[in-house]
Amino acid sequence: MGMVERGFTIIEVMLFLGITGVLFAALMIGVNSNLTQQRYRDGVIEYSSLLKNQYSEVLNTQNARTIGECASNGVIDPNAPTAQTSGTSQCVLLGRAVQVEDNGTSVKISNVVGLDNNTLDFSSDDVSALKSYAPKVTTIDEEKDSLGWGTTLYAKDSSVSQASVLILRSPVSGLIKVFWSPRPLTSNIDISSMNTDLLKYCVRGDAVFLPVQSVSIDPSVAGASGVTVMDADPDCVHHGGV
Repeated sequence: MGMVERGFTIIEVMLFLGITGVLFAALMIGVNSNLTQQRYRDGVIEYSSLLKNQYSEVLNTQNARTIGECASNGVIDPNAPTAQTSGTSQCVLLGRAVQVEDNGTSVKISNVVGLDNNTLDFSSDDVSALKSYAPKVTTIDEEKDSLGWGTTLYAKDSSVSQASVLILRSPVSGLIKVFWSPRPLTSNIDISSMNTDLLKYCVRGDAVFLPVQSVSIDPSVAGASGVTVMDADPDCVHHGGV
């Protein structure tokens, strides 16, 4: 008697395909989840790096633009008829301003200038010295960057962040001084009324399952090491289904 060759039944084939499909779907979900998490982390690192770069810009700042006389209100006039040699204007680059815009999805980076009126008292403290320059934000060479990978900046109370940060170099000590406000900057900056305690941004991603990370700026640290990232920050919670 010959041997009977037995093949797979339709039910067995369908069962095999079904199990394979489930395993493949689970694999793809895991891959997509890992990609989403990595993109979110990249967005957080990208923003923290942007902040750290501003410290370097302030420490290495120079009057590289040939500009006219600095107006009495401290604003640089790029169209002034009497242009001066670079670095000889009464306008002094004091530092940088970083302002959150567009419902927390982008930041605007501007130069902060002041008027050197030769009245600086080198025995004064850093805040008084900076105030004597009447610091103002200029739109010249202004930059605007969108946050990467669908990230959004929120305050700890879950409201959309509108924080503004000034990173300035003291004309007296040469040290970096940081000031911040929970609101957009006005035309006249009064740094004595701005905050100098810890500023924390909650960085939200576009996936609800992601733990929320934060980027903090510690004004007491006179350098880029004052910018830190915290994973799964308990101060930061998901908001509005984000």
